[in-house]
Amino acid sequence: MNLEKLERKLLRCRLVTNEGCWEYLGCKNRGGYGWMTVEGKQYIVSRLAAFVWMGIKPEDLNNEDSFILHKCDNPACFNPDHLYKGTKGENAADSIRRGSWDKQRAILRGDTFRCGHPRDFTNMYSYGGKQKCKTCEKARYERNKIH
Repeated sequence: MNLEKLERKLLRCRLVTNEGCWEYLGCKNRGGYGWMTVEGKQYIVSRLAAFVWMGIKPEDLNNEDSFILHKCDNPACFNPDHLYKGTKGENAADSIRRGSWDKQRAILRGDTFRCGHPRDFTNMYSYGGKQKCKTCEKARYERNKIH
């Protein structure tokens, strides 16, 4: 894995928020975590960031016993200052303490979109076989509109 090439790719695919999060602009899973394919394998972006900037070993990138936790509680964030290595127990305790445990359950149950907006017929439309959040799509349209 070419470290410099991966670093450039990650830095090109980010949006820096007011809170200092580096939100990944590429593909995200149902939980809101960014993922990227590198050398034919899929990786969670926060794990790639830990590899590039925190020195996590490549063999730990897809290790189920290796957890990269977020200080910011933003699953799309991969800012190394917002990440730290932890255990499965620390991850569960952190999730419960922040209240994101219930949010993740709601996402997995399908009650909300990963953005947190309600998944109901007043805030949802289908495009290309996928359900989209009207609130987020409208905001994205406004941000990208040429004035």
